[in-house]
Amino acid sequence: MDLSSSEYRLVMAVSEALHSSLDLRVALDHAVPLLRELVSVDHIALAVSRPGTLYDYEWLNNTLPEKFLGNYAQFAEHDFVRAAVASRPNEVLRDHQMITRQKLHRHVVYSHARDAGAKLEHVMAVMLLHEREWSSGLSLYRSSPMPFSDREAEILKLIVPQLANAVRNSREHSERQREALLEPVVEHAGLAVLWLDASLREVTRTPAASRLIERYFEVNERRQGSVPEAILAPLREYFVDVAPAKALPEACREQPLSNLRLRYLPLPDRGIWAVVMSTTGIDRELEQALEQRLPPRLLEIAASLVRGMSNEQIAQQGCTKLSTVKQQVSEVYRRLGVRGRKGLIQLASGLAPDEHDVEA
Repeated sequence: MDLSSSEYRLVMAVSEALHSSLDLRVALDHAVPLLRELVSVDHIALAVSRPGTLYDYEWLNNTLPEKFLGNYAQFAEHDFVRAAVASRPNEVLRDHQMITRQKLHRHVVYSHARDAGAKLEHVMAVMLLHEREWSSGLSLYRSSPMPFSDREAEILKLIVPQLANAVRNSREHSERQREALLEPVVEHAGLAVLWLDASLREVTRTPAASRLIERYFEVNERRQGSVPEAILAPLREYFVDVAPAKALPEACREQPLSNLRLRYLPLPDRGIWAVVMSTTGIDRELEQALEQRLPPRLLEIAASLVRGMSNEQIAQQGCTKLSTVKQQVSEVYRRLGVRGRKGLIQLASGLAPDEHDVEA
């Protein structure tokens, strides 16, 4: 297509900006303002799927309300934009090529956007990459009734190869960084570590870290696979007031029978933080199994016994008669099928109690 001299300069500037950094967020920060000069839009969102997931995307340079894309997985299978561009990758499509105006205004995605405070009347999108294990797409949204023109679609088409290359290069860089981080801990397969960059964005995590996050944090705390705010909060506070002698932050996620301990270690040579996770007490998975077998009060008694407290200490702590505590301790043993404290501790540690410590 024939570009004006100003359009040509902007297209070249966008291309240069997209390759200015291997950090895709940084590259987009440079490129998006230039893209907005080429194509008038109200919102731009670039999505990159997370490994091993179908509808779990990281949204970059997104100015849409959090309520809209934050719950994307709930309406992703109804997303007419994703369905259209996925069937025609690398092809720039406009909304009239995806759905009729009549159907659009009745569509669940349109209604969801309105409810979230986003008035989206027109969209132009493209599936940049559609690999076997991951994908990436770009969507441009307009709130006004003016549809995207043929010329705007042609201009975006000129930039698509550069966008795709920027996403792929960033992804490959992230994978190399991830491998470099994981390599030292490969021999410790059970080590639970989460790595964060200087902006507190996740770099990668070990499988053990994923398991602990799933066990100790509710679904709404780790929405869309994100790092729970409870993990990030100590670092945010640390950055606000870093005194010369201030100790590195630590955090603890408490459960009735076990705790998740978080230690934050800076890796200045890489410019990132390692969040090392460990548990104390009963394994969370086993704890959840015990919660089904013991009412809350007996669960507290079992936790106290595992921590090494005597009957007298438990009675004093709970302002309860010693005789009552003894009865409760006996009931704990009976319900769990163990003969005494040793059997309980073995059970709590995930070990099979010795035969003589098990009720017949």
